[in-house]
Amino acid sequence: MYASVQSFINCSNGNDYHQLYEDTKALLFNLLDSPVKFTQHIGGTKHFSYPTEPILDVLVGVNNLHDITSLDEKRCRLLSITPPL
Repeated sequence: MYASVQSFINCSNGNDYHQLYEDTKALLFNLLDSPVKFTQHIGGTKHFSYPTEPILDVLVGVNNLHDITSLDEKRCRLLSITPPL
């Protein structure tokens, strides 16, 4: 279990999550030998039409399931970005 629970957010302060998505998208496409074909910002921080956790959800598209293995844990650690408060 988590030691503490993040509080829900009802709206974005400006374009914080949009910019965070754009930064994450750029990182994914610029990874060495990136298999990423497209990304999409999904979830509550995209819409803010309901209270949501402050978590950036990104859908990543690749050509086939084998390609996703190149996005292993070590490479994705580079994407550890702290969300805006």
